[in-house]
Amino acid sequence: MDGWDFETYTCEKEFWASVTPASPYSLSKIETPALVIMAEDDPISLPANVRALAEQMPNARQYSVADGGHFLFGHADEVKAEISQFLHSHVIDPQKAIDLRL
Repeated sequence: MDGWDFETYTCEKEFWASVTPASPYSLSKIETPALVIMAEDDPISLPANVRALAEQMPNARQYSVADGGHFLFGHADEVKAEISQFLHSHVIDPQKAIDLRL
């Protein structure tokens, strides 16, 4: 809890400054596919903020569940299936990976 309080009240301005398009580390420069998972009722990672972050990454896919809070309680199987589908949709065919090494 101390870490959460520290981050919430001392790092928030720095965090938001670091994810602007002008930042040298802006999210818009992340080309790697990213899966952003959230619950609509999350009291910590507010849905509007999560959506705004995901929208900045050009290859992000956002997946939302209606409830479950920050830990997505009650959605383990659903979330695991989504992660599996996401990973399978971005994996390189092993044969092509071998060809790339040659």
